[in-house]
Amino acid sequence: MFDSLIWQALHTFSPSRPVYVEAESKKVGNLRVPEALIAEMWRSPCIGLEAPLPVRVALLKEEYAHFIADPETLSTQLDCLIGIHGRDTIECWKRQARAGAWNEFIEDVLLRHYDPGLPPLHAQALLQPVERIPAHSGTWQRSRVR
Repeated sequence: MFDSLIWQALHTFSPSRPVYVEAESKKVGNLRVPEALIAEMWRSPCIGLEAPLPVRVALLKEEYAHFIADPETLSTQLDCLIGIHGRDTIECWKRQARAGAWNEFIEDVLLRHYDPGLPPLHAQALLQPVERIPAHSGTWQRSRVR
């Protein structure tokens, strides 16, 4: 079903216009993106968005405002990471979230979980992008890439 939905979505795109996708892993939740699609994504020209940590934190606070509004739901999601990071780290993250220390929490998750988990091919693709777009505090515009 997932593959069919992806296929349906791809057919709505115009071949004459570029399609921008976020370079992520082969999985979306518990589902796997079809290998052929991943291969094409990784072979395609790459635009590297370079954002300093404070800008990334600000963007994630916007994107995940629902967790900021409901730290207990976030806490439940964090439990899924105990096997990767251990109970002490997860409890620390939960305390940060419950205390409203969002910048510290997000920085820590980015540096200890997200960034080290980037796939090696993803990192290689970003070494030689077609274009690099710096995103500095105060100059970042979401509309530029959406």
